[in-house]
Amino acid sequence: MTPVHHNRLSDGLPIPTRPIPHLRLPEQNRNAFLEKASQFQPPFGPERNRALIKYARSLSDDLTPLAPFFAEMGLPDGPVYLAISNLPIDPELPALPTDGKRPLNKKTWVSEQVLLAICDAASLNPLSYRQEKGDVLIHEIAPKVGKTQTSTSLSSGALDLHTDIAVLRREYRPNALFLLGLNNLSPG
Repeated sequence: MTPVHHNRLSDGLPIPTRPIPHLRLPEQNRNAFLEKASQFQPPFGPERNRALIKYARSLSDDLTPLAPFFAEMGLPDGPVYLAISNLPIDPELPALPTDGKRPLNKKTWVSEQVLLAICDAASLNPLSYRQEKGDVLIHEIAPKVGKTQTSTSLSSGALDLHTDIAVLRREYRPNALFLLGLNNLSPG
């Protein structure tokens, strides 16, 4: 059975329902990406985001099998959602954070590189909001004690459709949202 997305826009109009394309990154591409990305350690300080983006661009060739689908997403009748499996994740993940931030003891930057390389492969530039997470380029959806039942990036519950970007002028709105699941366990 093909999954179909059903939802409503905030004004009550139905979102067109289409099957969600499901892609699988070939194993050899996954392994090549993982090997290279596992070795990367960005500098601390103000150059971190530039270094993350630059290195991710060097890895985006490993995502070439997915590129035609990214191109289709920009077409009027193209898919609005895309599910990709077999993406590399960090070989070792620390315990779930409890402060809503990237764990300080997370040793590698593989997941961040995956998201940034997807941005590059899709010909998009990464966007983050300094007011929300400081100078962090990749915004973690990570639980924070006391906030786990809120409808925010600090939650461990379901996130409903929301309209954060409605306050932004069109030229500042992001074109896409990329989510990468590392751990689906409850904290504690």
